[in-house]
Amino acid sequence: MIQATASKSPASSAPSSHHPAIVVGSGFGGAVAADRLTAAGVRTLLLERGRDWMTPSNRSVAPHGYDLASPGWVWDPDTAGRTGFMAMDRAHYGGGSHVTLTGVGLGGGSLAYAGATVRPPRKYFSSVLGGVLGHAEMEPVFDLVTRRIGAAPVPADVFAGPAFAHARVFEDQLRRAGFPVSRIPAAFNWDIVRDEVAGRRAPGLTGGDLLVLNGGKRSLQFNYLQRARRSGRLTVVTRHEVVGIWTDRGRYVVEASVIGDSRRTGRVVRFTCDRLFLGAGAAVTPGLILGSQRSGGLPNCNEHCGTLVGDNGDQVVARPAPRSDLPTSAPGLFSSAFVDDESDQLPTLVEGFSVPLAPGLEPLLVQFTMTADFENRTTWRFRDGRPELTIPAAMTSGARAAARRIHQRMGGGPSADLAGTPLASLLNSTAHLLGGMPLGRATDASGQVIGHRGLYVVDGSLIHGSAGGANPSLLIAAVAEKCMDAAIG
Repeated sequence: MIQATASKSPASSAPSSHHPAIVVGSGFGGAVAADRLTAAGVRTLLLERGRDWMTPSNRSVAPHGYDLASPGWVWDPDTAGRTGFMAMDRAHYGGGSHVTLTGVGLGGGSLAYAGATVRPPRKYFSSVLGGVLGHAEMEPVFDLVTRRIGAAPVPADVFAGPAFAHARVFEDQLRRAGFPVSRIPAAFNWDIVRDEVAGRRAPGLTGGDLLVLNGGKRSLQFNYLQRARRSGRLTVVTRHEVVGIWTDRGRYVVEASVIGDSRRTGRVVRFTCDRLFLGAGAAVTPGLILGSQRSGGLPNCNEHCGTLVGDNGDQVVARPAPRSDLPTSAPGLFSSAFVDDESDQLPTLVEGFSVPLAPGLEPLLVQFTMTADFENRTTWRFRDGRPELTIPAAMTSGARAAARRIHQRMGGGPSADLAGTPLASLLNSTAHLLGGMPLGRATDASGQVIGHRGLYVVDGSLIHGSAGGANPSLLIAAVAEKCMDAAIG
């Protein structure tokens, strides 16, 4: 279960400092808010609970691959004494254990994401934001974010390299199964990747490095956060986890627990601001707001807070690769197909997931899917006075339906057993939790929390539980851009 705490006025806090604006979280929403505020001349404090992973040499600082069981991944200062770059919050999922993955560190989810920069299909967009923002007005914002991040499909010459053999086989299978294949705009610097393929650079992305800090992956440290820091108006404070927010004489008070190298220090600090922008993600922001509402710190939030939560229909399926000599070095999503031609199946985005596996394991073709599902939702509730999220049983069957269709046309077994592989933990997880502070219901059309002027939500909590058949990073950033248009005026 995901739980959050929020206290109104603990006695252990250190004296506060005041800031015109505070941004909580540095993922796709928080980074946009920090960039837009500083560009408008507003001095801004950015609070991030994780580390600044950039190093002077830009060397790799995390394990390769998608091994969520590796201790180097884990951010869990409370029980495991670790401060890695991925928080794995356990939720009740249909009676079983489910993990909600949240990026931790400067750059948030962009640290560990696969770079996919995908637009929600126009035909399903009206349900994504409850009709508050239309597809036509969002199209130029999608263009803007894509340019600012620098996302583009993999070039043909790079895709032809040996590191992308898995992706080419998957793409061929999609086509032979009758799926309409397209290349995914991905947030990579393809010149750097091209140099890796040619041997002019040490392998980063092509060597299976997920947390690429050589500029090969255009995570937020290389665009939105970089611009905000260069403005001279952004103060970044890492290893500070916000645990409480409340109002006090027209200002917002933000209280944060200080994180040491591996555990909490026991020190709590307090900041105040005129305007507060919450970008801590859908696994955190709703719990903070609900906890503060329960304690009396944010008394005017309405009944929609905590509602319309979904997992974006995320599912992972693996198939045995048709050849045993395929490399599994380059992590990322490079090809996809959007399938909505079967009336008895939900519209589904099917993506080929190239992931590095341990030596000796048989190569797998990993399929990552997201469905356009606008019915299955859950709501934050309270247990023992604390906000908690319980996720219902698997919301869709789009992944396995797509896999069966490929197998029917290609031959082969229904799926591969991932037990014992670094991918096993992906089966019961979502990296795309959405909702909890739905735009136009818990907030107004600008993301401002109804009943609390100057308090904004700028993250995936605004999206109504599904990105409509897309990876949500582009949508989150674009909605944040629209919210900041209104907030800045």
